[in-house]
Amino acid sequence: MGIHDWSDDIKLVRLSRNQQEEGELQSIIEMLREQGDCSVVLDFSGVEFVGCALFTQLLELRQLWQGGSHKLVLSGLSLSARSVFETVRLHEVFDLVDNTRLALDHIQTG
Repeated sequence: MGIHDWSDDIKLVRLSRNQQEEGELQSIIEMLREQGDCSVVLDFSGVEFVGCALFTQLLELRQLWQGGSHKLVLSGLSLSARSVFETVRLHEVFDLVDNTRLALDHIQTG
């Protein structure tokens, strides 16, 4: 996992291949609770498998942004991961974009 500051209020989080085993998202959730309000891009380009545990953590992470002015954007999902999001209709809940550049544009343009 790598966390990078794009700006004072935008964080880029690159998830690792084994992020579910490592509890990576839980660490991110705790960090963001401590740091406060910011927009976050979760880069899934290194993630091959998405499952129920991941969805639970993503929904918890999403709760941190509800009612706020910042965004949570998911980028770089593989075709198979994106199809899982669509099957469980989470593409209606999360902002999904193809890559981190588009994610930054999405955050900046609203």
